[in-house]
Amino acid sequence: MPTFRNAILPIVLGGVLLAQENKYRPEGSQIPGPHGNSAQPEWLTEMEGWIRQQPSELQNWLADIRAWRAERSRQAETARELASYTDRELFDLGIQRADFPAIIKGTYRR
Repeated sequence: MPTFRNAILPIVLGGVLLAQENKYRPEGSQIPGPHGNSAQPEWLTEMEGWIRQQPSELQNWLADIRAWRAERSRQAETARELASYTDRELFDLGIQRADFPAIIKGTYRR
């Protein structure tokens, strides 16, 4: 005897598969469907032109993003390490849990 869950699953999956309408051509900045017209949207063409014209600006922006992510990764690693210490170990180091944000940001002073 099929359960409600087993009966509803094919209906939901069928609805998801049939939900993408691709008979009509995308207009303006709409993104084309998976099997629709492969014409590139205007905004994407403009973006590609900008990327070709401004490679150094794009590379600088990407370098900034990479540096920001590396810094966030370092901060997360520092936070994980500090969280792993016991209160006794923190006392031996001369720091308190309230000092963690300053230590993570690199602004801690004794």
